[in-house]
Amino acid sequence: MSDYNLVLSGERLIKFGSNAVNNWEGRVSFSTSTGYEIDPVASQSWYSLLYVDLAGTAQSPHQILTYVDGRGGVNFKVADRMVISPFVYGIFRGNYGIGANTSAETGLGASLRGFFDEDKYHAPRDAVELLPRLGYTVHDSLATPSVVFSITVVARF
Repeated sequence: MSDYNLVLSGERLIKFGSNAVNNWEGRVSFSTSTGYEIDPVASQSWYSLLYVDLAGTAQSPHQILTYVDGRGGVNFKVADRMVISPFVYGIFRGNYGIGANTSAETGLGASLRGFFDEDKYHAPRDAVELLPRLGYTVHDSLATPSVVFSITVVARF
């Protein structure tokens, strides 16, 4: 089953440092995924995720920021409430304004997810995810292409 999320927000940026600015920012974020939740029956299923984030500042200095992250892979159920999902991914980042830069990255990763807070009437509502990635920057307008490694921890409550 696919999940869709759309978030619209207005944010106040407050200067806390020499490179920061006081400004207002508008943001639109969209995501969709399939196969994120644990399948109680299947030991293997498909996994995909698309996340798009667009933001812009209202006052000078104006900036438009973009971020797109796409993943696709296979879920393997390794325990009753645990799934590992190796995947391929692609990321695009764009900063149009002060410090303008665009970059694109692609590579391999794995999502290890554990699910919690389940009872006989509800599916697991909470999850913790460990997300290591190994990729290559195929384009960067300010730097030479390079190998990229990252580890992200996500807690969902």
